[in-house]
Amino acid sequence: MNRITGNIAVLVRFMRRVDDGDFNARVEGKGFDEMQLLAQGFNELLDRIGGLFRRVRAEQEQKAQAELRVLQAQIKPHFLFNTLESINGLALRGEGRKVSEMVTRLGNMLRISIQDQEEISLGEEIRHLQSYLEIQQYRFSDLFTYEIDIPSHLYSSILLKLTLQPLVENSIQHGFEGITYPGVLRISAYAERDQLVLCVEDNGIGIPQEMLARFEYMAEDPPEVMLAEGAESLSSITERRGLGLRSVADRIRIQYGAGYGIFICSAPGYGTVIRCIIPLYEQEEAG
Repeated sequence: MNRITGNIAVLVRFMRRVDDGDFNARVEGKGFDEMQLLAQGFNELLDRIGGLFRRVRAEQEQKAQAELRVLQAQIKPHFLFNTLESINGLALRGEGRKVSEMVTRLGNMLRISIQDQEEISLGEEIRHLQSYLEIQQYRFSDLFTYEIDIPSHLYSSILLKLTLQPLVENSIQHGFEGITYPGVLRISAYAERDQLVLCVEDNGIGIPQEMLARFEYMAEDPPEVMLAEGAESLSSITERRGLGLRSVADRIRIQYGAGYGIFICSAPGYGTVIRCIIPLYEQEEAG
């Protein structure tokens, strides 16, 4: 009786370990009686559960990678179309030298965007962004100036490629829309403990509070909010303005987890500040 009771107590103790999340617990049974069969069944059940967990984890990783590829594909045509449109306009005006320069810069952008790896160094991302900004300055020559203020010691940090460009594009396409004064765009970055903080600031028209509230639900399908009759719906404006922001936010969430993402601070007439927070790690540590 003592032997049976002791064996049951051991089994219960292991079950409690499993209940606490330790799926590596295994009971060492001895002999050939029912207690040994019970211990053996307990171990086999944990083996099967462990196998199921591994399979689910692998399927989740595959799904996350598929989602990353889909989101990446959404971004590529977006900036490519705008760039080709700019090149076409220069060609129609007979500005061959500028066409050549823009084609070169477009080649630099595509070289990064078609790379197989999803993550690149911050230095590569900055070079990609500079090519994009120079192309856009050809298109909007008198609209804005820009400044990139990122310490060189952060250049080896790793991030998802095409993280900064959609945020900058949001400022150019929407923040500077209709302004009658020179636009100023500033891109900066700094390290904060174990995080890399990327900032995109503009002095554009800003974002209304009701639109900012909708950006908080970018990962969901928010209900429609309509403006006055005959005007464009707020949902439509937010969808158009938030496509690049949503893609960046979703890619960061999938790659790094819910604790990271983009944070927007803005008000009409006061410009917009977008902070992108991701884990901080160096290039040699990747992979």
